[in-house]
Amino acid sequence: MRAEHVLAKDIEAFASMEPVLQHYYPRKFVVFHDGRLQGSFDTFHNAASDAVRRFRNMHFLIRQVGATDTGLPRRESLACRSGATDVGSK
Repeated sequence: MRAEHVLAKDIEAFASMEPVLQHYYPRKFVVFHDGRLQGSFDTFHNAASDAVRRFRNMHFLIRQVGATDTGLPRRESLACRSGATDVGSK
């Protein structure tokens, strides 16, 4: 299954919460899993380390709040499963 399909719930949750996230967590890296916000972090590295530790073989999404959309895959989006990573799209 492609990462975009698995992450749809997390992407939708991020999009619906984005105004609130921008107010409370500007420029932070946020982690979503199973459609719920799991935490916010100052760096991508810290977000990824925590998410991998907590969710191991499950998919999760990392996005930077307020990052502009360039039309390219977002560097700060990550799907992880079984130790492999896929860069999420948009």
